Amino acid sequence: MPGAKTLTAVGILLTVLMLAAWGLLASDLYGIVSSGPPMGGESNYSRAWEMLWAYGLTAVVWLFLIVLFQYQRIPGGFAVWMVSAAAAVGAYCLFDGGKTSWPAAIPLALPLLLAGAALSGHRSALRMPLLAIAAIPCLIAAGAFAYTWIGQVSGERAGRAEVRAQNLVLVARIDESQPLWHWLPLLQDDSGVRDETIAALRKLNRRQADIEQMVAEEAANTMDLIPLLDLQPTPRLQALINASLLKDAAYARTKPGGGDEILKGDFMFSTLPALHWMQAHGGCCREGISQMRAAALEYRDTEVRASYLKELEGLLQ
Repeated sequence: MPGAKTLTAVGILLTVLMLAAWGLLASDLYGIVSSGPPMGGESNYSRAWEMLWAYGLTAVVWLFLIVLFQYQRIPGGFAVWMVSAAAAVGAYCLFDGGKTSWPAAIPLALPLLLAGAALSGHRSALRMPLLAIAAIPCLIAAGAFAYTWIGQVSGERAGRAEVRAQNLVLVARIDESQPLWHWLPLLQDDSGVRDETIAALRKLNRRQADIEQMVAEEAANTMDLIPLLDLQPTPRLQALINASLLKDAAYARTKPGGGDEILKGDFMFSTLPALHWMQAHGGCCREGISQMRAAALEYRDTEVRASYLKELEGLLQ
């Protein structure tokens, strides 16, 4: 393996260029640290540009470093360079846009130490100490990330528990005095009480009339609720679902959005849960299903359309 090269004019030039970029970086970081955390508004915008400039200058400094390392044939230089680059990234994460000032010293000190090692006669002896020094901010950053992540997870878990406790109080108040749609927010997944809400709504005597009114008024997500609330496939509910299908079919023929392709999860799929429930309970919405099928056939033949048609044809059998 070839030994390390003595310093030449090229090495000097690389060092000078690196130090020039380092000087600009030092000036930028000094401005960030001395001005303190941004106070909001335009200062946030200015800080973002200052940090972007710092990232770019740091990249230039480390680019000159790796070229210098390769030119000087530093033993183990690439490993030292990689760890130091990771240390710089970790330092900027800890820096947090100037909210914590001490990490700014890391991307300033490391290039000088690395360049000094590259240009000195004790490169091999300095390799392990430099690796150890560069690893310190990496470990600190990793620890900070882990601590932050654990804190966020714990906070989110506590937040969900608090929301669930508050919503359980609301679930206990579900009774005949309020219409079903009053409680719909409790059916959101982030409420933490979706199952408890459904169980409470299934006990309401008014649920059938409320659902029929919601279908008539084309309330959002009503079709998803029909299979969940232990309803009866009454002639009125069948007629309302059928009428809704006829409206959907007419709307589908207009090709909303200007496309000719049925997309997975499109509005045309929204009635399928209710239709499967109706079929399983002896109900029939044949006219509306037939019209939805005819509308679907006007779209381009795709796998999604084929899957949708297969479901409708199963409902027509």
